[in-house]
Formats: sequence, C-alpha cells, structure tokens
Amino acid sequence: MLGKTLVSKAGRVVQVALGTVFAIIFPPLLIVLVVVGIVTAIRYCVALSSQIPAVLYELMMWFTA
Repeated sequence: MLGKTLVSKAGRVVQVALGTVFAIIFPPLLIVLVVVGIVTAIRYCVALSSQIPAVLYELMMWFTA
C-alpha cells in the first residue's frame, strides 16, 4: 500500500514538473512559431509581388502577339 501511494505521489510530482516546464517553454515557442510564420508569409508576398510585373509583361506580350 505504501509503495502505491509513493508511486502516485512521484507520478503527480513528475506531472506537475512537466506541466511547469511546458508552461515555461510553450509561450516563447508559440511566439517564435508565430513570428516565423509571419516572416515566411511576408517573404512569400514580397517574392510574389516582385514576380507580378514579369507576369503582367508576359501576359501583355501574349495578348499583343
């Protein structure tokens, strides 16, 4: 009986420790992921916008030909 309560106590301590570590690590990780996502989206949009004139030019050439 004593062994069981000891194991459940240890389990609870591990759970609390993991929860605490998760609570400390997770918010910055989430912020980093969001920032990386935004930066990637901006870079993608910039790359896309630099392609737009070339695409328009190609379309113009295609229509006027």
